[in-house]
Amino acid sequence: MRFATLMLVISTCALPALAGSPASPLATAAANAVSNNPSIAEPAILALRASGAEGLATILDTHRASIDAVRRGDAVPVNWERLRTAIDRVAGQRDAYASELFWHTDLDAALAEARTKGKPVLSLRLLGRLDEEFSCANSRFFRTALYANAGVSARLRDGFVLHWSSERPVPRITIDYGDGRKIESTITGNSAHYVLDAKGRVVDVIPGLYGPAAFVRELETTGAQAKRVSGLDRSAWQAEQMEYWQNRAVAADLEWNALATRAGATPLVTESVAADVTAAPGAAAKTSEDPPSASVAAVRIFGKRAIEAPIVRELDLTLLPGVTAAFDRTVRAAVPFVFNDCRLDAGGIAMLARHVEPGSDLELVRRNFETAIASDTVLNRYRLHPMVLGVLMRMPEADFAAINRTVYDEVFRTPASDPWLGLKPAGVYTALEPR
Repeated sequence: MRFATLMLVISTCALPALAGSPASPLATAAANAVSNNPSIAEPAILALRASGAEGLATILDTHRASIDAVRRGDAVPVNWERLRTAIDRVAGQRDAYASELFWHTDLDAALAEARTKGKPVLSLRLLGRLDEEFSCANSRFFRTALYANAGVSARLRDGFVLHWSSERPVPRITIDYGDGRKIESTITGNSAHYVLDAKGRVVDVIPGLYGPAAFVRELETTGAQAKRVSGLDRSAWQAEQMEYWQNRAVAADLEWNALATRAGATPLVTESVAADVTAAPGAAAKTSEDPPSASVAAVRIFGKRAIEAPIVRELDLTLLPGVTAAFDRTVRAAVPFVFNDCRLDAGGIAMLARHVEPGSDLELVRRNFETAIASDTVLNRYRLHPMVLGVLMRMPEADFAAINRTVYDEVFRTPASDPWLGLKPAGVYTALEPR
């Protein structure tokens, strides 16, 4: 009895000391990051960012109640915009409260962490910046359909070191109705996830938008391959990778034929694509004196077309209706067979709900978006990815910069040599002074 009483006294005396224990530097920074005093908030945000994933986890945990309230659709906390901005800056991603993912913007730092942790790098290349609202349409779709998805987020966090870089600023367009109403959006451009081994060599590329389940399968396949080849020397790496790329190209062709047969559709992998895939290493790339128009690039991006095609039409850039119709017939026939891979989870639906106009039919918007994702998944998996594999097989010794340049020039048809991204065609009279 005396022993129990003594223990109670000791425990009771210890409580104030525990309650008054100083917070860790990161916990203090997480609290200060939402201060309305910039001289307090700014150094706190920078300290959290410098601490990497640990800093992000700290600010998320510190403000978990507010984050959960927003996720549930409850009333937005009073300081939500300050908190949201702080989280985004720490994470390096817009709407990171939903994804809880930390992104490097320095590739060398990402590779150093990859070597330490024994993980591959997933490097997103996009137009604009991932930590800003007006990045290119595909990267915005990634934030809703992929990064906010619980399964995708977990797979990315556990299996990869994340990095993003900007291909170029994203073109923005404003339509002014003259009565106070305006539409502001981005236009043209594409993005891709590059899978790099710990030495920075390009193992594979996931072009454009995939459905969440399809994207996870790509991550599993490419991530496993990146780990498998990371320790190989140059000669062994190239031999292993050449076999891997060829096998993936053949598998895509077989999968598409099976899918097209089920859907009763015309095969989408055309002779030109097959030629790209089987081109000999070192073969010269196809070139053209004239840069491709934005309409040529647009038919390769189904989901983005829903928001960009009307604007492109109004700019007098014909959307090649014959080609578009052929793509649409083939891809749409296959959509029902991949649709389940493209469903949004609760996180994606919550993000979608935050972005639609009040009074909108959320169910209709969701179904339309999921259908667009399914179209993109078919197009990217069975047309663009085989073309990318052709690039990789043709350039087995090329570095990330060279491969990325070729992907944007030949596959996405948005070459760096065209500063206007196909949006300013030559030979067209506008009756406007040059600007």
